Amino acid sequence: MNLASRFLLAVGAAQLLAGIAPAQQGEPVNQIPGRPEVDGAQPAPPPTSSIFQSVGLSYLDGKLVGGGPDYRTSFEAKGATFTPALPTAQQLFPLTMRVTGYGRGAPELAVGPAKIVSDGFTARYQRAGFVESYEHRVDGLKQSFTFEQLPGGSGDLVVSMQIATDLQPPAHGAAPNGLSFLHGNMGVSIGEVVGIDANGARVTGSMAYANGSVEMRLPASFVNNATLPLVLDPLVGTTFPVTATFDDADLDIADRKSVV
Repeated sequence: MNLASRFLLAVGAAQLLAGIAPAQQGEPVNQIPGRPEVDGAQPAPPPTSSIFQSVGLSYLDGKLVGGGPDYRTSFEAKGATFTPALPTAQQLFPLTMRVTGYGRGAPELAVGPAKIVSDGFTARYQRAGFVESYEHRVDGLKQSFTFEQLPGGSGDLVVSMQIATDLQPPAHGAAPNGLSFLHGNMGVSIGEVVGIDANGARVTGSMAYANGSVEMRLPASFVNNATLPLVLDPLVGTTFPVTATFDDADLDIADRKSVV
C-alpha cells in the first residue's frame, strides 16, 4: 500500500473516530448566517464509501482538524493547512495559508487576531474586519472571505495571503485560471476568485502570485455597488491529472480533478 493509500485510510479512520459523519445527499450546505449562496453549491452526492467520502471537522487533542476524500486539514493561529493525498509522492506536502492583509486598492490593513470556531463542516477565523471561512466539501476546501462592512478607502477589494509549502510554486504574475502548487503533475490548486453579494450578483475577480504571496482582488466597479455581506470566494483542492490512478484497486479515483 503506497503513501497516498495509507494517507486516505488514516484520514478516513480519524474522521470516523472523531465522529465526523460522511456527507449525505440532501444535507444543507453550511453557511454563515446572512451569507449568500456560493457557486450554486449543492449537497454532496451519496457516498460510495463511508470512509473515502467523509468530510468534516473535529477537535483532536485540542487542535481543530478535518478532511475530505483526498485531503486533510488543520486550523491554528499560524494559518490553515491543507495536505493533499498524492498517489506517487513519498512524503506529505502540506500547504499552509496565512492571511497577511486586506484593504481597498492594496492590502495595507493588518490582520488582527482571530477566534477560530467550527460547526462540524466549516472552520471560521472570526476577525475584526471580516470572517475567513473554510468549508469542507467532497471536491475540496471552500475558502471564503465574508465582509459585513467594507474597509475604508477606494479601489479594488484586496486580500493577501502567504503560502508556505514544499510543493513547486507557480510562476510569478497574474493567474486568471487560478494557481497550482505541484509535485510532478499533482498537487494543490487554488481556483479562480469569484465575488458574490447578498443579492446574488456575481463577478469574476483576479489573482496574482509573487514571492510566496497570493493576492486576490474584486474589481472596484462591482464592490462599490455590492449589497453586503460581500463574499470573496476561491476553492482549494487536490489536483490529479486525468490519467492518475492509485496502486490499490479499491481506491479507484481515476479521472478525478478536484478543481472548479
